[in-house]
Amino acid sequence: MAKVVEVLGVMCDVSRAHQGEVVFWLAEARVENVMRLLAECRLRPHPFAAQGPRPLGWMTAKEAESLHGKLGFATTALFGRVGRASLQPLVQRAHRPERWVWTEAMSHMTGFLSTVFASPLLRKSVRLEQSSAPHVLVNTDASFALGPRGQRGLGVVVWDAATNRRFYSSRLCPDGIIARHFQNADHIICQLEMLAALAAYLTFPDVLAGRRVLHFIDNTAALSALVHGYSSAADMAQMSTMFHLRVASLRADVWLEYVPTVANIADIPSRPGTLSASSTQTGGCWMHCNGPAQHAAAGGGPVGFPQCHAALRGLRVGGATAKALGKEGPRAAW
Repeated sequence: MAKVVEVLGVMCDVSRAHQGEVVFWLAEARVENVMRLLAECRLRPHPFAAQGPRPLGWMTAKEAESLHGKLGFATTALFGRVGRASLQPLVQRAHRPERWVWTEAMSHMTGFLSTVFASPLLRKSVRLEQSSAPHVLVNTDASFALGPRGQRGLGVVVWDAATNRRFYSSRLCPDGIIARHFQNADHIICQLEMLAALAAYLTFPDVLAGRRVLHFIDNTAALSALVHGYSSAADMAQMSTMFHLRVASLRADVWLEYVPTVANIADIPSRPGTLSASSTQTGGCWMHCNGPAQHAAAGGGPVGFPQCHAALRGLRVGGATAKALGKEGPRAAW
């Protein structure tokens, strides 16, 4: 029996099925076909140019709808939900039949897709048996208030069931990230919630890499964008792409779930001004967590979306600060 077979343009590698893993990726011929269709749209002359040399690039709503269907299927062979949000230009064109000009967003989409389809690191890996390894619980939250002193806090709480250690990280979102990544600075709570979710995997890569993660979020709009890998809002779609690329780089098995705000423990570190009081009330002990620094020193370094990592590097508090939550007990070192 062949170890690698092609089904409907998707390659299926069963060589490690006896180890409980099957890997999928898009067949080269199918990749070439969809990229050729995009290139034809990008390079064809405008049909309605009045005089002189006709500019290049146009796509009809019907073509966009067809391409979205083809590429939507193609992205199912990628890890997690990688690639789905990048199809937003096709969705927008499919619903705007009066427009036909090739856009800069379409060019970005084409370049991005050609990169992710060619990367072996982003192939979909399916486990045939559920892992018995202890899971990691992650809670994330964000706080937001308008005004010059408005709070834009991010909070992450992590509990590693394998070591029974609990950590948190807390930081106010830098203005530079808001200006660069968010469209409307006055209504960004959903974007901050997604940023907090992403920050968990940037701050604790050595805890979350290769692990089963149960990730709880109390904002349904942010949760939906992360679960589906798509949002109609451009900045949330971009944040969703960054999240899934980061998860893919860590090969983490993440299950996203809703938690009511009153039950979300990450609400505490998302409001940095309340940390000291909360620490006293819970009887917790402060601990310095240099996990990410150790990970980088060992050569592992954060491996994600480069621009995302550069923009969010400041989210590590003290590289990062961590706190053991719960009852007072032995203060074990990291």
